[in-house]
Amino acid sequence: KFSMKCSLIPHNRFIDHFNSYAVPLEKLKAFLELDYKEKFIDFCEFLSARKIFGSLEADSLFFSTIIKPFIFDNKEEVTQDILMEMRSIINQPENKSTDYIDFKESQWGFRTINLFYTIMRIFYELREPNLYLTNLKLIELLPDYKYELKRLFNAFCTLNFFLNNYRLTVSYEDIVHLKYLKNTSIFMGKSNDDLLDDIFVNFEKVSTSIPMLLKGIGLNL
Repeated sequence: KFSMKCSLIPHNRFIDHFNSYAVPLEKLKAFLELDYKEKFIDFCEFLSARKIFGSLEADSLFFSTIIKPFIFDNKEEVTQDILMEMRSIINQPENKSTDYIDFKESQWGFRTINLFYTIMRIFYELREPNLYLTNLKLIELLPDYKYELKRLFNAFCTLNFFLNNYRLTVSYEDIVHLKYLKNTSIFMGKSNDDLLDDIFVNFEKVSTSIPMLLKGIGLNL
């Protein structure tokens, strides 16, 4: 038996914008009214951020000042921006390297998965940041796609579980260097080949489930 303690890593995107982790709401609103590149990334951050503290009144104000007017009331435009980003990731040249696997930036990696869930949150105006609870809600909303939603989420969990074990046994990064895979294989009680098979099978599940689920709400990659 073993225990692993993890801490939160501060996200630096808003440090780049404001040089501060704490931003007054009016200052944030004024910033979002500007026309700047990749604004949709900030919207993705808002919808996936977990609330650490604050009152219900503060949350309601954040929703009425930021989430509703900038995201939910402009869902078509924001969704198209995210779809364009997904297409740019998916249509990038396939990684032919036998040296590493990029779990975040690869065609069907974590970035693509998170962008997909952001689109679904916007489409159904969901404010649940937890991926598991978001997926449960989507199953309620899309019962005909229950199998694909479960398949996608299980694939993500399998890939994420492996990556967490790699980070524990090798290095805390999103890129898995295959020459060090043996350390993780031994830790997980599998051979290198079996572990790689699991990884590629689950990436394949992501690659088939996401287009089908987007098509279910009338969107195409």
